[in-house]
Amino acid sequence: MLSCRRLRKTYQTDRGPVDAVRGVDLDVAARHYVAVIGRSGSGKSSLMAMIGGLSQPSAGLSLSRAPTYGPFTIRYGQFRNRRIGYIFQFASLRRAAGRSTMCACRSPRLP
Repeated sequence: MLSCRRLRKTYQTDRGPVDAVRGVDLDVAARHYVAVIGRSGSGKSSLMAMIGGLSQPSAGLSLSRAPTYGPFTIRYGQFRNRRIGYIFQFASLRRAAGRSTMCACRSPRLP
């Protein structure tokens, strides 16, 4: 099961803080799929990055049966690689040096 409580992501800009994600609560049962949809700039990518352990929330908790060691360690990366499925959006499908792009069907097979 994946659970998030009061997730918040705030970015600091020249014009002051901008809340990309504000107080999200989410529960997803094991073996279920979820689609996150919304307008451009609504915080979808920021939310998914926090859930997937790719970025730290400014506040709140993301619980995904993660081991007790913290995020952004080698062991957490190994846990994420084996337990959290993540299909990247188009910009992340680009190969090194922008030579060519990979189709979305190959993204889930990446290590």
